Amino acid sequence: MEQNQNKNKGVAADCSTSSDDVERYFNSLPVGYRFAPSDDELIRYYLLRKINNEHLPPNRIHVVDLYNYSPQQLAGELGYWKPTGTDKTILDGKKPMGFRKSLDYYEGKQRDGTKTNWKMHEYLLHQSLVPSGATARGKKPNAV
Repeated sequence: MEQNQNKNKGVAADCSTSSDDVERYFNSLPVGYRFAPSDDELIRYYLLRKINNEHLPPNRIHVVDLYNYSPQQLAGELGYWKPTGTDKTILDGKKPMGFRKSLDYYEGKQRDGTKTNWKMHEYLLHQSLVPSGATARGKKPNAV
């Protein structure tokens, strides 16, 4: 197991932009490898780097910018996402670094929807980590 992890580190270091390198990296992972980062790892190694336009580790995460759609386009006839519970504060030691919002998917129109087993987590940076000149949604204050 340790040998595979060391092998993967070397391959990951070589993966910059080539799709062949990224494919080689994923093929180097042991069978049954599970991607299960903690909340603070998602914020520290993905969200913060993305917000700061830094290099991201190789991944197969498909990101859809839902903020470019109107709520009507997203909900449509099929269903909608509804926030559930309270936001969970994610800490770095004793300092808050972000929040996790849980959402459940409902089929049908709002107010008449049927809850499904689909869940989604939305991660938000704490205000203190948002770069100056940006908002929590990643847009410049003067942008339209």
